[in-house]
Amino acid sequence: MRVIGAVVPVLSLVYGRQSYSESCFLPIDLMILQDTTGSFDDDLPNVSKNIPVIVEKVLEQNPGSWFGAAEFKDKPYRDLGEPDDFCYRISSKMTPEVEEFQKAYDTLYASGG
Repeated sequence: MRVIGAVVPVLSLVYGRQSYSESCFLPIDLMILQDTTGSFDDDLPNVSKNIPVIVEKVLEQNPGSWFGAAEFKDKPYRDLGEPDDFCYRISSKMTPEVEEFQKAYDTLYASGG
């Protein structure tokens, strides 16, 4: 995985016929939603390794941002899927604590799918 650039929200204000735009360095909430089906087994370590870089880039442009991790698998339907499949699950509530976010992401593992 290669991180390109950073997240930079842009604020556009429109008043009558005039518009004003500027880059905003406001905090954001970044939730990483990871596919944890078996085919993503090799992606999990790559994303985990790059979380510090992602967080650093976000915080450079958006100080005070919060982070969270969630996962999804396959939606169980009738006799399809595995008994432990689920639509999505939150692994980490939103937090400003980078270590807590990293730890939660590192608990994810790929299976099934």
